[in-house]
Parts: sequence; C-alpha cells; structure tokens
Amino acid sequence: MRGNTFLLLVLVLSLAASGVSTRAQDQPTAPAANPDKPQPPPRDSPTQTPAPDGNQPSRPDKPVQKPHHVITNDDLRGKGDLFGTASVDIDISNINECDRNCFESVRRGTPALADPAGQWKRDLLHGIDKATADANWQGALHGLARAKGRFCQLDREKAEALANNANPRNVTEQELSIEEEYDRKYKAAQSELNAAFADADLVIRGYSGMVVSFMNLQKARISSAPCIQPQPSRYRPYQPPPDDPPDDPDDP
Repeated sequence: MRGNTFLLLVLVLSLAASGVSTRAQDQPTAPAANPDKPQPPPRDSPTQTPAPDGNQPSRPDKPVQKPHHVITNDDLRGKGDLFGTASVDIDISNINECDRNCFESVRRGTPALADPAGQWKRDLLHGIDKATADANWQGALHGLARAKGRFCQLDREKAEALANNANPRNVTEQELSIEEEYDRKYKAAQSELNAAFADADLVIRGYSGMVVSFMNLQKARISSAPCIQPQPSRYRPYQPPPDDPPDDPDDP
C-alpha cells in the first residue's frame, strides 16, 4: 500500500513539472538589443538635457555694443553757443570774425605772403572758412576759453573770501591763509592754460599760409579777453507798506 502511494506522488510531481516547462516555452522571447544601433528613448519619457560639464570654463556673455556717437560742431558749441559756459566768464563773441582791420593785422604779421596782386586776401578768406569749420580747432579754442575763464572765477571767489574774512585794519592769519590757498589754485589754473595753448599749437601745425597768423590772432583774443562782470541781483526783499495811522477819534 505504501508503495502505491509513493508511485502516485511521483507521478503527480512529474506531471506538475512538465506543465511548468510547457508554459515557459509558450512565452515569446524578447529580441536581443543590437549593440551597434542606438535605441530610441521611449515616447512617454522626456528627453533629458545633458548636464553641463563643470570642468569646462564658462563663457562670459558678449557685451552689448553701444552705438558710436559722432561728435559734431553742435557738441562743441554748447547747444548754439560756440564756447558754452566759458562765454559766461570771458567775452569772445568775435573769436571767428575777421573784418578789414583784421585782414590788415594778418598782413602785417606775414608780410612775405602778401602778394601785390591781392590773391592773399582770397587765400586768407578760404583759410578762415576752413578753420571756422574745423571741429578740432574750435575744440582747441573752447579749451583755451575755458582755461582763461577759470582765472575769472578765481578772482571773484578770492575777492569774496577776503571781503568776508579779512580785517581792513589789520592783516590776520585767516587772510594770509586765503591768499596762500588761492596762490595754489592760480598755479593749477596756469598749468591748465599752458596745456590748452599746447593743444592749440598742435592743431595749428596742420595749417599753412596766412591763416596761421589769423589762428594765432584768435589765441591772442582769448588771452586778452576781459572777464564779464556778473549782473547784480535784482532781488529786493519784500517790505510791507507802513501801517495806516490810527483814526483820530475827534474827526467827524
């Protein structure tokens, strides 16, 4: 009896193992991936952006190029005024003018270039037109006028400082300090004026003929230009009118 039971158990286990083997054979075999052909990513999965390499140096952003600004004569003329703020301190309104007396002064300055036929007059006229339209030369004159106007400013500032602090009866320590301070300022202004003259002479080297004498005359006009005195203030403090006298009680 035990032998029959053992045989029956072996038969059941054998049938179960054969059924498992049959189901495994029925499953489709997945194709092997081709190593030479890259596999496309799944449609549902988002494409991953490769992370930046930390070893690579970062490239700086290119600076935005600003449009170039072309300097014109209007820039040098201070919006219509040839010498801008410098004309407030010195009078050079006639800097580019040249009447007959001016022509004669130029002729006397360069007598060797004044031909008897009078062609020098036309040459000088054309040279003046060229110098007046030359932005470099007008800029050099602007620098001269500004440097000369600095002396006018210092004169006014020094006079005001002494008027407010000096003692008319005795020389004080504060008065001497003011003079020493403005001596240093005058020396700095003179250095600036010398540099402005050097810049003007550098521009003149590009010219020849009688117009050079006229350009030197322009420099002399700036050197001798008087300081413009500031207009006195018209401000007057308000003064209330006097009170009306009280009424006389005896008046009818």
